[in-house]
Amino acid sequence: MESNKIIELYNQLELIQRQIQSVESQLDEIVKQKEQVKTSVKALKDLSEEKSEEVLVPIVNGVFAKAKLLDTKKLLVSVGSNVLVSKSIDEAVKLLEDNVKELETYQGQLEATYKQLIAEFNRIQDQLSKLSGANN
Repeated sequence: MESNKIIELYNQLELIQRQIQSVESQLDEIVKQKEQVKTSVKALKDLSEEKSEEVLVPIVNGVFAKAKLLDTKKLLVSVGSNVLVSKSIDEAVKLLEDNVKELETYQGQLEATYKQLIAEFNRIQDQLSKLSGANN
């Protein structure tokens, strides 16, 4: 009877461990995304202060072309579904800063889930220790 309980608890531990790994992976991705968005915000702010009209434009990963800016006041911003909308630099910065806030909210939710999973993992480990100690 106790051996069935031990097997069940081990299975639960494995499941929780996979969930913990998944949450850790998601948290890593959020941190990366936040850094990318913050870098974009800085680049846009620098662009608004830049007097030069020549910029480097990424063509593909690691390949750039020199380009001339025709309008430094308006940007085309992707809003999804291959739709571009004209925004001022300030509007684009605000959009990105809002995106960072959303990522931070999601990060907080994931961190709470992570803490719950760790607590559950520890609780089951304690149960297993007690059961294993009772069998000796």
